[in-house]
Amino acid sequence: MPINDSDFTESDSSRDPFHVFAQAVKPVVEVKLQPQYAVLLEKYSIDELKLVAIVTAADGPRAMFVDPAGKGHVVQRGVHIARGELVKLGAGAMSSYPLHWKIDRIKPNEVVLVREDTLHPEVQPTYREIFLHTDTEKT
Repeated sequence: MPINDSDFTESDSSRDPFHVFAQAVKPVVEVKLQPQYAVLLEKYSIDELKLVAIVTAADGPRAMFVDPAGKGHVVQRGVHIARGELVKLGAGAMSSYPLHWKIDRIKPNEVVLVREDTLHPEVQPTYREIFLHTDTEKT
């Protein structure tokens, strides 16, 4: 069998077994999309925050949440608050994005939060109410 120089060149039918493919094949890294809005108290979950005050004013009501460190933070309608829940983009998808709670309404005795998925408008928004005083505190 005659051997030519072309038998030793790398092609689709003949690959070099000692060729380093580390650059060509990189591991897939999970990409986390960041929100395009500011999030207050992002390092705490909503369950770690305590609603301590609601103030009504001419320019709109405001509420004060206290973080676990004891620091108070004033919020108003439209502010995104607390750590987001990660949502995958699809079954088996490698990228995910956080959904954060947003202050929807501030009532005299409660704050209503909403969590909406703008990438999937067919999914109904989730609402949550945080009361100024719990039943145990009222008694």
